[in-house]
Amino acid sequence: GNSSPINLLTEKLVNKCNDKIKEYKTYQVMRYTPPFAKDVIDEILKDGMEEIVLLPLYPQYSTTTTKSSVEDFIDFLPYSFGKNVRYIENFYKNSNFNSCIVEEIEKNVENEEDFNLIFSAHGLPQKIVDNGDPYELQMKEHVSILSDMLEKKGLKFKSINLAYQSKVGPMKWLEPSLENML
Repeated sequence: GNSSPINLLTEKLVNKCNDKIKEYKTYQVMRYTPPFAKDVIDEILKDGMEEIVLLPLYPQYSTTTTKSSVEDFIDFLPYSFGKNVRYIENFYKNSNFNSCIVEEIEKNVENEEDFNLIFSAHGLPQKIVDNGDPYELQMKEHVSILSDMLEKKGLKFKSINLAYQSKVGPMKWLEPSLENML
């Protein structure tokens, strides 16, 4: 539909959390589109919240995603909140999360031995990884975890690969690219 579904899907997730988890309140904060941190923090303060747990919806940690999003949020938070803010750094090893991924693959692929499975991840400039960003290592570990889970379920693809998408500009990015892998 010429736009990302992420905002709407996140809104639905937030609503489900608020419907099912009554002892906590869930808010949606986006980095580059509304609702922005500054506005949501105003709402959090009006609601009288005393503790905040940030759950960036990036399964793997990267300075370009998780770190920058958390810092953006904290920049707008009053200093008085102090140590009452924490965040989930990554969750790619979470067995419930990974079971959902494997179940979706299992549900949507027949005769898997006829297919090469490609996990497509958002790319990063190589220089960011070279400067110590753990994203690439975590992506590789995540694909390994999922591959092991698929194998334990008896799902054997011709191959299972990781490729990166969304390269912008002339600098070197993580490889292989999804375009080349396809």
